[in-house]
Amino acid sequence: MRSQDHFVNSRFFAEGHLDDQLFLHYDSERGRAEARALWAETVLGAETWDSETQDLAGSGKNLRMTLADINTLQEQKGVSPIVTVTCSEALEDTINVTCVAFGFYPQNISLTWLQNGEPLSQETQQSVGVLPYGNGTYQTWVSTRIPQGQELSFSCRARHTGKDSTVTVPCGELWHPSRASQPGLRSSQVLDHQQMVTRNHKGTKQLGSTFQGDAVGSIRPEDLEPLCDEAELEGHNSR
Repeated sequence: MRSQDHFVNSRFFAEGHLDDQLFLHYDSERGRAEARALWAETVLGAETWDSETQDLAGSGKNLRMTLADINTLQEQKGVSPIVTVTCSEALEDTINVTCVAFGFYPQNISLTWLQNGEPLSQETQQSVGVLPYGNGTYQTWVSTRIPQGQELSFSCRARHTGKDSTVTVPCGELWHPSRASQPGLRSSQVLDHQQMVTRNHKGTKQLGSTFQGDAVGSIRPEDLEPLCDEAELEGHNSR
C-alpha cells in the first residue's frame, strides 16, 4: 500500500550479529536501535546507538522508496503469465486436464478451457482464486475433464490484463510470453496423447515445447517440473 508521499507503508526490521550472536535489533515501529546483549549495551555508548538508529531509519526509508518504484514499474509494464497444461491418467474414458498460469502481474487474469475454439461452460470447469506466487507475482489454475482421445480438440486460453494478451495452449505444451509477439514465430508441434510420457510420480503427464529465448526449442518431459504439488491439484479437482 502506498501513502500520499509515494512511500510504501511497510514495517522495517534490522538485526546485528557478532559471532552468530544477536546484539542489535531495530524495528521501524519503535524507531530505535536496541541492544540485545548485555555487553553491547555496556560497551557501546549512547552516541553509537543514536548513530545506528539514524542510519537504520535512513536505510528503511530508502528501501520503501525502492519498493514503491518497483511497484510503479510493475503496474505500468505488467508481467505476462507462463502457462502450462497437465493431463492426468485416464479415468472412465476421460482425462483430467489442468491449465496453470503463474508468474504474472497484476493479478487480473482469465483462464478458460476451449473445445474447438469455443469456451466450455463454467459448470464444467473447476477453478481457484488468484494466489500469490511468492515473488510479487501471482498464480492460478482451472481444470476440466475431457474425453480420452480428443485432446487435440481442447485448449486453454489465458487472457491477462498486464499485457492484454490472449494465448491458446494445446494440452501438453508450455507457453512463455517472451517471444509470442515476434514476427515469424512458428507454432510448436502439437503432440497427441499417445506420444505423452508418464512421469514417475502420481501419473501426471507433461510434454511439449517452450517459447523462450531467441528460438523455439523442444523440451523433454523430465525437464518439466510441476508448478505445485500434484496432490494439491487433485484435491482441488475432487472438490
